[in-house]
Formats: sequence, C-alpha cells, structure tokens
Amino acid sequence: MKQKKINNLIIDYILNNYDKETPIFTKDIYQKYSEISRSTIRSILSRLVKENNIVRIAEGIYSLPNYDCAIGTIAISNNEIINKKYIRNDGKIFGYRTGISFANKLGLTTQTAGVDSIISNCVANKKREVKLNKTRVIVNSPRVEVTANNYKLLQILDLLNDYTSFSEINLEEGASTIFKYLEGVNLERKEVEKIVNSYPREAQVNFYKIRCQDAITSKY
Repeated sequence: MKQKKINNLIIDYILNNYDKETPIFTKDIYQKYSEISRSTIRSILSRLVKENNIVRIAEGIYSLPNYDCAIGTIAISNNEIINKKYIRNDGKIFGYRTGISFANKLGLTTQTAGVDSIISNCVANKKREVKLNKTRVIVNSPRVEVTANNYKLLQILDLLNDYTSFSEINLEEGASTIFKYLEGVNLERKEVEKIVNSYPREAQVNFYKIRCQDAITSKY
C-alpha cells in the first residue's frame, strides 16, 4: 500500500469516527489497521500533530483540536479519557471505580479521594499508577473478569472487603443503600457464590451478614 494512501486511510478513519470530545487511542488504530506497521501509524500520528490536525494528550492518546477563540484550545476532560481507556467504551464495560470515590457516590461517606482507584481488565496482574496531565489514578486488575453483568457486584464486594475504611455509616445502616445499588443485577445464584468466594474472608462475611445474595438472586 502506497504511503499517501495509508496517510489518507488513517486521516479519514479519524475524521469519520471521532469528534472533538472523544479521545483517540493509538491501540484502537493498531487494531483497526493491523496490516499496517505500528511504526508507520506512529509516524503518521506524529505528522498530524505537527500539522495541528490532532493534539497529543498523553502517550498513546490524541484528540481532534477543539479551539475556542476566547480561551484557546479546550482539552478533553481527563475523566472522559480514563473512562474510555479503563472503564467502558463502544458499549462495553471492562472496569469500574472503587474505593473512597465509589463510597462517596453511594452517599456512605463525605470523604473524597485524593487519587481515584479503578479496577480494569485492561491492566496486568499488578497495580499501576497512571498519570494523565495532573491527574493520578491507581489502576488494578480484577479478582474476577469485569463484565456488564457483574461489575456492580464486584464494586460492592470491594467495598465490603474494607467497609469501615470507606464508609462513615455502619454496615447495618448502609445495607439498604447497597441493596438499592444492586437492584437489576442479573446473575444466577451459583455465579454469585463463585464470585463471592474469590474475595477475602472479610468481604464474604459482610456480604452474607447483610444478606446481599437476596438482593440479587431472590427472584430466581
């Protein structure tokens, strides 16, 4: 394939599949055009940056330029990039937020996380610290592969594994909030038991103590 044709192919793909608020991940272009060498793709992206056709946000992450005449270039939010890289993209869920930020979202604590914690299928078996501009995120691999069906249960089990550190409300009082969050989770009883058994003893004890299994499987 001629270089000019390759250039146009990559440019057309970016323009037709991304808007100014959607991050462009190099890995996605690698997957789309696996027949083109990665070095060639990187070279094309570098040239597009120099020509101001795209903006480099971080290693392996780009965006279309979003310019406002009053305030200059508007960057894609770090939250949007993190979500698409580690949590959900193209309708698929492969990660979730955990720790203090999740407990705060449920209303179990007024604490706010200095550093967000994320569990994602997209990392290897050890914890990683990811820096994106001035944002730091801790990303860890899951005990069980994250899916659209089980991620809420995994979030709750993470919470229950160290409940007193995350919540300002005792477990019995927080149970109703936990049950409400689990509404709509569609898992068979055996699958629930298998997932729970993959967690440490504290998470298991707390899970069965407040009868979380009934909130999930009572209709089966």
